[in-house]
Amino acid sequence: MSDKSELVRSLSDESADSEPKHPPLHVRNSWPSHDPVSPRGPMKGKCFSHNRAMQQDSIRCMWEEYVGHLKGFIPGLSDPPGPIEMDTHNDANNDYVSEEEWKRLLKWYGIAPMHQLDRKHVYFKDEKAFDICTLSPFSGIVEHAVKRFNRFEEIGYIECQMRRIFQVAAHKKSRLWISEKAQVPRFRQLLLRARMLNDCIHRDKVYILALEEELAGNLWPTGEPGESKGDLAKYSDLIWGATSDTCWSDEILSSLDVLTEGVSDRVRATVETFLENGRAALQEREANLAQTLRSYESKLDETLKQESELKKQQEELTVDREVLARETEDLTRKKEEFDADVQRFEEEVQRMKSLHKIQQTRIKLEIGGHVYTTSLQTLSRDPNSMIAAMFSGKHELHPEADGSYFIDRDGTYFRYILNFLRDGYIDAGTLPNDSVALKELLREAKYYQLTELAEYLDELVAANLTK
Repeated sequence: MSDKSELVRSLSDESADSEPKHPPLHVRNSWPSHDPVSPRGPMKGKCFSHNRAMQQDSIRCMWEEYVGHLKGFIPGLSDPPGPIEMDTHNDANNDYVSEEEWKRLLKWYGIAPMHQLDRKHVYFKDEKAFDICTLSPFSGIVEHAVKRFNRFEEIGYIECQMRRIFQVAAHKKSRLWISEKAQVPRFRQLLLRARMLNDCIHRDKVYILALEEELAGNLWPTGEPGESKGDLAKYSDLIWGATSDTCWSDEILSSLDVLTEGVSDRVRATVETFLENGRAALQEREANLAQTLRSYESKLDETLKQESELKKQQEELTVDREVLARETEDLTRKKEEFDADVQRFEEEVQRMKSLHKIQQTRIKLEIGGHVYTTSLQTLSRDPNSMIAAMFSGKHELHPEADGSYFIDRDGTYFRYILNFLRDGYIDAGTLPNDSVALKELLREAKYYQLTELAEYLDELVAANLTK
């Protein structure tokens, strides 16, 4: 009766406060009410809830057909509004409504006493997979465990199961949160524990259930206000069942009511026999323990003797280890000295090889028709000069056929520059006295970027000008 259940639900708001306007209806298929609305007494029936949305016009037409409007029913007549009857032979032909809708029909039409029925429960079990986790900044981002819950369970029962999964202490409070599974989850609180989980989700979407555990000082990790409504204690029995202590106490109390004096005598005799057997077993156990103790004491003496021998061997090993450490230290010192001698020898060999290479590295220069022969060490004396840069190895030079390197400059005064690089200084007495020659030499020094020589020649040129 899914369609008709929706019809009853859609029209219940319109007639909630109104008195019954129709004559009593002999309803045969119904839901019980423990607080009877009709003077005819409580009813027993069946329950099946459906959820389906319909358009208002089609709902009205189906309702009119259901109550008999389309068959000529006129409100106010004494005839039942039917056709509403129960098929006692085939239960599949009967329609079921929820308890709330049944109460509404009962208020409208009443019920005949002959049609009181037994309550029949119809349970739903529609499980859905949820990601479960404890609420944290990473909830919904990393992977979580997956748990299947019945969509038609109450939120409090789901929370109780998650408390058991994450081992939350019984004295701590908790809150349940839910979010659609997305790249950036947005959690919302589920504070009404009596509410059905199915009312908070969409069937075709995937969700994350997160349990938030209260911190010390009545604080919540999220800092969000809100207190869960409903007691979790009523769900604990569904999960854990009755405790063993309770079952044991109930069993003892029920047994004490039916015990007789004869049973008491038998129990007393059994207890005495048990005590005698216990004393004998205890004596035998004491004898075995004494024998075991003596065996352990003997083993302890042997262990102490072995420990003494091991301690003596350890002392000898300690002495040997100290001697070995001193010898190792001497060998290490000698090895370091040997390595230092080897390093000095290798440095000396390398220095001699470098000197030999420098002495054998002769460079032939052709400057303006003048040929000069010198060493690479001389040309590299001033590292900031152009000549040192030319022969530093960073630039590719192409020698002439005779092996010389050509520089397109006036080579007349280059011998003064070469002597400066060889000696590291220049004697003024060896320079020409002619001011023109000094200026030409100054120009060559600046070209070759010999800063120290150029400054010295500048002073000489200035001194000649003042004479």
